[in-house]
Amino acid sequence: RAWRWGGCRGAVARVAAHFEWWADTDMGGYNQTLCFTLSTPQADGTAVVRSEGAMGEGRVVSELCVSVGVPRCVYRAKAGDDVRRIAEMFDLDWLTIWGLNVNLSVTTPTPGMEVMVGRLYTVQEGDSLVSIAREFEARVSML
Repeated sequence: RAWRWGGCRGAVARVAAHFEWWADTDMGGYNQTLCFTLSTPQADGTAVVRSEGAMGEGRVVSELCVSVGVPRCVYRAKAGDDVRRIAEMFDLDWLTIWGLNVNLSVTTPTPGMEVMVGRLYTVQEGDSLVSIAREFEARVSML
């Protein structure tokens, strides 16, 4: 993301930053807003956390916020992944991964490819953890 950052005297600086983050396998359903703050350094080299005082003091602060969402039951393949390794990460057998991904023509998905690792289920009135586990032929601890 590139910021256009201008001060009070009309000076403009361009700043670019690259941020990359991979969610852990247990973060399905994660939805948060992450904010990054850009500011001019103080004389001692430390950053200003919050803008205080008049603009003429040279403490310009810019903030960029982005929403991050991690879908449930989806894993994004990395280099070196295959269906057996992905299955092990989620305590599944590789045939389950294969069956959930009918579009997967090889056992090694390309990096960045979305691989289904489960199915979403909407709880119905009268359901219990035991009845849901029975429907999916799973252990309650796997839900």
